[in-house]
Amino acid sequence: MELALTYLVYFAAAFGLSFVVGFSALTQPGRDLLAFSENVSSKLMCKLLECPGCLGFWTGFCLGVVEFVPDIFGKSRLVFAVALGFATCGVNMVLAAACGLLVERVESTVRKS
Repeated sequence: MELALTYLVYFAAAFGLSFVVGFSALTQPGRDLLAFSENVSSKLMCKLLECPGCLGFWTGFCLGVVEFVPDIFGKSRLVFAVALGFATCGVNMVLAAACGLLVERVESTVRKS
């Protein structure tokens, strides 16, 4: 039960991080700075930060490597980090779709083009 609660809190915190970094008004100036930069890598970084799945994967991977959450595989830390990255990516995408965040992004992208 304790392990399930640990992962529930982790996934909620990971989604919260993705929301704050990729969707909130708090980080909008930084994202605008990246998006309107002439540098191609800055524009790519902005797109990756605004994607809940992309940010979720790298959050999960990094936190899996540094042993932030308990390893349930016990074999290889790298395998666990990759699996946690994909799990975080999936949970973030499902929660973002459930909250309507992905629809807002698609509609705003369609309007711009």
